Amino acid sequence: MAGLAQLATKVEDSLAKLAYPARPWVKSLPAQAGGHVYDVVIIGGGQCGLAAAFGLMREQVSNILVLDENEAGREGPWMTYARMITLRTNKALTGTVQCIA
Repeated sequence: MAGLAQLATKVEDSLAKLAYPARPWVKSLPAQAGGHVYDVVIIGGGQCGLAAAFGLMREQVSNILVLDENEAGREGPWMTYARMITLRTNKALTGTVQCIA
């Protein structure tokens, strides 16, 4: 158990030196007309859009808007189907997959 505690201390020290995730790396900007300014807007709430949003949130970027053409409750890749099954990832898979833009 002493080895695990020593390793945990070393990890904490390394993360502190990297300043991860001590602070957001995107500077927020105020809106000119009193509206909201997002740090990132992702067009498309499918598999790649959600994976991009997830990756950004893991990096402390949380001021994100994901836009999807489907109505609320039907957004994302799990409720809709493409016309060509060969272009879609199997819906039984879990987690994010590599998305190529």
